[in-house]
Amino acid sequence: MNKKIVFNQDLLKIIYVRYRPYLIYSGVIIICLIIFLKVVIPQIYDFFTVRDEVNQIRERINVLTQNLNLLSNLNNSDLDSDLNITALALPPEKDFAGILNAIKQASAKSGAVVGDYSFMVGEISGKTKEIKKYPSIEVDLSLKNDIKTTQNFLNEIYKTLPLSEVSAIDVSGNSANITISFYYKQLPKMQYNKNMTIKGLSNQDNSLLKDLSNWKTSESSDFSLAE
Repeated sequence: MNKKIVFNQDLLKIIYVRYRPYLIYSGVIIICLIIFLKVVIPQIYDFFTVRDEVNQIRERINVLTQNLNLLSNLNNSDLDSDLNITALALPPEKDFAGILNAIKQASAKSGAVVGDYSFMVGEISGKTKEIKKYPSIEVDLSLKNDIKTTQNFLNEIYKTLPLSEVSAIDVSGNSANITISFYYKQLPKMQYNKNMTIKGLSNQDNSLLKDLSNWKTSESSDFSLAE
């Protein structure tokens, strides 16, 4: 017959006395496990979290330091000049006066005689068409010159602001009908990101600005047709 084991105070004392060393070791191990799970692991997790945050802060400080150094070395007058040149090259809106001035300057430098001209416009805002990634305004004009003078005019209009492209040409004798597309582009919206490194102009950018500065026309916009 199976004997029933009755747990009473005496039996517990016997078990405690006999297995006391094991109970102490087991208790210590259990306590250590609890401490490890409840204290050490969270501390380790917090350490890596804090380390990542410190690295992110260091990166932000480096970016801000680089941006501050770059901005401190910039000249406000040079920035205004560069912005003015780029706005002349690609006006933020339809610049009819600038277009007429560019035609006048190209005509004066090449010696070309400009006859009739017309904008391809609608009622008020003007008809524009999208060429490549920039919108443009088309101007039809006639030249009353020989082929050499017409070529000189085309070379000059290419190097005159605002930027343009001859999209069609029809030469007949000492006259030519030309269609020129003048480009413009709205200024992009400024979105400052404090975590983004501000990049200065590259050598290629500075070279382009220098070329555009040489192409800059005078401020006069008077224009007269050939008789």
